[in-house]
Amino acid sequence: MTASGGRNWAPQFSPDGQRVVLLSDRLGTMEIWVCKKDGAELMRLTNLGKTTSTGPPRWSPDGQSIAFDFSYGEHNALFVMKAEGGVPRPLLHDDSDNVNVSWSHDKKWIYFSSNRAGSWQIWKIPSEGGQSLQLTKLGGFAAFESADGKSVYYAKTPSDPEIWTVPSSGGEEAPISPRIRLQQWRDWALVNDGIFFCPERSVRNSAVKFLRFASATIADITILEKPGDWISASEDGQFVLYNQSDRWDSNIMMLENFR
Repeated sequence: MTASGGRNWAPQFSPDGQRVVLLSDRLGTMEIWVCKKDGAELMRLTNLGKTTSTGPPRWSPDGQSIAFDFSYGEHNALFVMKAEGGVPRPLLHDDSDNVNVSWSHDKKWIYFSSNRAGSWQIWKIPSEGGQSLQLTKLGGFAAFESADGKSVYYAKTPSDPEIWTVPSSGGEEAPISPRIRLQQWRDWALVNDGIFFCPERSVRNSAVKFLRFASATIADITILEKPGDWISASEDGQFVLYNQSDRWDSNIMMLENFR
């Protein structure tokens, strides 16, 4: 869809499936970009500068806004901006790290992960700002709301995670299936009727799989010839986006007259 030197990460389809938002450092710093679903009309939305960390950008349900996190001072903070660009609006900035945003389907809440309680847990905050509410106590790092708005699915840990679920209003936390185990928190995508996931993203010929909720079955969708990660999908489940690592470069440097 789009390629460049450097990294192109964390893609997500717009709710209508016509656009894609992503992270790219093609101009030297990691910024948020948007393009059509075929890669045309690529446009940079932000000018964040040399931040040390920028989190995945996520569309609001109406496609009018984008939420994301980036390092703001000593910690990662949450921001919201208009989908056509402009000055990001601070949503949450405090003495903790707040990362990995996603929206509720009614646009009233933004889910995120925070270490404010001493460990990574799933929280939510009103999208216009306000008091944050903690949803999990057993761990959580990246969350998405179910289509009916009643549940939240999340990667339990940053590395080697299972996918768990909790009511969107809080309550019992439970694993989805012991057959879903990932290398990293970003290697899965929730759609209306199931979960796409890639259990072995760091190897060639790894499979993208699909867990169907109704039948509890898992099927192979496709084989990735090169390592891929950052799995996401269109809302109707017809298309999957992922980042493919085509080449890794490194240089050997010689320092002369070293003392």
